[in-house]
Amino acid sequence: MSRLDELRKMGEQSKENKNAVKKENNSYDDILDSIMNRPDAKNLQSSSKEIADIDVSLIDTDEINEQLFGYEDLEKIETSFNTIGNNSVIYVYRRKNGRYLCYAGNQRLIATKKRGDKTITCVISGDEPTEAERIEQLIFMNAQRTPRPYYIAKQLSEYEKLLRRKGKTNVTELIEEKFGYKKAMQKRYQQILKLDNSLQELFKKENVPFSFLLEKCSKLPTGKEDEFAYVLSSMMESEELTTDLITRAYAIATGKEKSNKEEKPKPVKTSQVFKELVSIPYTPDTVITIPDEKKDVIVKQATEMQSYLQKIIDSCKA
Repeated sequence: MSRLDELRKMGEQSKENKNAVKKENNSYDDILDSIMNRPDAKNLQSSSKEIADIDVSLIDTDEINEQLFGYEDLEKIETSFNTIGNNSVIYVYRRKNGRYLCYAGNQRLIATKKRGDKTITCVISGDEPTEAERIEQLIFMNAQRTPRPYYIAKQLSEYEKLLRRKGKTNVTELIEEKFGYKKAMQKRYQQILKLDNSLQELFKKENVPFSFLLEKCSKLPTGKEDEFAYVLSSMMESEELTTDLITRAYAIATGKEKSNKEEKPKPVKTSQVFKELVSIPYTPDTVITIPDEKKDVIVKQATEMQSYLQKIIDSCKA
């Protein structure tokens, strides 16, 4: 039984048993949600929803989705497909030109096309809405995701534009209500989008020490942005992205890294050179007694000390 047949069968069973399960309010959409584990399905209009296997060449990816959430998980999805196969279900709108627009499952669609699969099971959710409506729905659908810092910044930026277009004045408060970020944190995310493009790319990485990296980027001398981005990206290929790695990359990019050759040796204390000599108690009014096993060392250090003291005297007279 194909994936499409499974979905249809579950839908039919749901309809047949509607009265029996009325108390639990299980609908055809609820069954689909359970099967596909898509929390955003509740946001769709069930009256216009249908399921079909659609030729992948007729489905367009959504550039807005990429801008807001990125495609950095594509490699993981491809690996999953190679391991367990492709059982993907995506969500699409109908377009006026006879094509379809994917608004949930873009990376799965791309991976499916790259595999060479001809069709993919789609939940068709009516006609394509306006761009503003698409942006708003995408943000609301993915509010619980924890994407990389760059995409959080993009979402905050787009949501702010939506609010201002609607004439809202308490934008900061509404963003905090929606995303949970207070004013200070909102400003920090906004700073990402003001950085050089090469630096913005760094904030698309997983597990970024966001605040620390942002601070280093803000302190970069003009003209060092590309170099820092290149150095850090290169180092990340073999090391975990940590604050220490960022610090080292910053030092290299700004020329502040010290090599072993450049480091000046720390001055040695006199007491360290003449350790045995200075260990003898100072007793000017009594006879000095030296243990036999230390006499040779003491004589050697005392002789060296005489020469060293003369240098000190000469230096003082100069």
